[in-house]
Amino acid sequence: MFQAATNQGGVQQRDPLLEAPYKELSKINLALDQKLQNAKAAGLFKDGPVSLSAAYELIIKERTNQQSTLKSMLDELLTETVSVETQAGHPTPLLKEIQDRLNAVLKEIHVELQGLNVAELKALDEAYFADYAGHGPVGAYRFGLYSLSFGTTQLKAQFDRLIGSDWAPLKKLIEDVSKARNEVVAYEGKFKKECESVCDYWLDYAERHQVDEFCRAYLKQAKEAIAPLLRFPLVWPPEEQALTADDVRAAARLVATIHRDLQSETFKRIPSESRVPLETFDKQLSLLDPVLRALVSPNGNIVVCSISMPGTPPPRAQPADPAPVKTGTPAPQRAPDVRYELRAGTPVSGDHLNLGKQGRVPLGQAKVLIERLPVDEIFHFHRYDPEKREVPVGRNWCALRILSKTKETSAFAQDGIHWEIRIDDAHPEVIFNFVFENALPKQPYWPTRQNVLPNN
Repeated sequence: MFQAATNQGGVQQRDPLLEAPYKELSKINLALDQKLQNAKAAGLFKDGPVSLSAAYELIIKERTNQQSTLKSMLDELLTETVSVETQAGHPTPLLKEIQDRLNAVLKEIHVELQGLNVAELKALDEAYFADYAGHGPVGAYRFGLYSLSFGTTQLKAQFDRLIGSDWAPLKKLIEDVSKARNEVVAYEGKFKKECESVCDYWLDYAERHQVDEFCRAYLKQAKEAIAPLLRFPLVWPPEEQALTADDVRAAARLVATIHRDLQSETFKRIPSESRVPLETFDKQLSLLDPVLRALVSPNGNIVVCSISMPGTPPPRAQPADPAPVKTGTPAPQRAPDVRYELRAGTPVSGDHLNLGKQGRVPLGQAKVLIERLPVDEIFHFHRYDPEKREVPVGRNWCALRILSKTKETSAFAQDGIHWEIRIDDAHPEVIFNFVFENALPKQPYWPTRQNVLPNN
């Protein structure tokens, strides 16, 4: 086991978990335990400790006692065979044969018993059979540490619904590995160095592979969860298909949960090399934070904005030449009377309620068209000059889409909250002021789908 754990290559390449050596050691440990149980049942250790040297001493003592008893019996028999009464006559051949055999037996029992090496027995006791801190035989305790460490490589954490689980499956794995490592370090019995090397191999393997597997599963689930939500208004540019307000709220909760998971104390306990892919993902996901803060208030509601028209009157057309107008020359024309009205829905959505109830507001008249309009509301404008013309804005998130329908450089925001917008309309002087509840990122800093999930 020690050689397999400390020598890279060979066994480790064929059997990274060292399962074969572990199973072989398990068989040996099981067989040894069975022999010990049989020895106990046979009374080998009497009432004393489980010890080969102690058992050997008991056996020697018993055999010595038996030897003394047998020697006394044989001495009596020999004495009897050579007694005066027996010597009175001639010894018979049978009596002589008995006498010779008794002498041979007596000679044999005087020979010392062939003893085992007591020092070797004591060394085996210290390595395998001596009690370790009240936990039973030290060899069995050491094997228990092997089993505990090997077992961490076999843990199959539940990788379902990891997001928001407070890392419970990983936390248990880390705690199990940490507990096992503490027990291994605390061991002070025989073969301490070898035991630590073998156990560290398995514990390191568990941390490296199990944690990596967990992190891969979390990253996969997080990407799969966020991918369907990478649509307007979370990412730029606007698309026809967009998220609903409920989708945006769900995205805000999801992103906040992932951030919390990836900044938790449990996550920080993961080896740094295993954290890198998730930390990279967390940074990419943080690109959505400014947008989500702009769209969702702390209480979970979609933010509102106000829409107004500035008070600067439009310039009037001036005569091309201030000289007196000649007879027959048309008089200079004044700019047409242009009015705008804020309407609900799209131009083709049926009833167009007047949002804000301000009616038709002349161009140049300072007026708030609506004070609190959710940014996901659908609206458009009616333009009267004096004929009515529909000015569409979009099918959803119109207060945000209008930013993309402006002329180049015509959407300006000093602080991300106050925006001056010149809409793409026939009249070049149409300006609307949008004031958002929270600051919006400027278009160059609005994330794209590729920014958040590169190569996905």
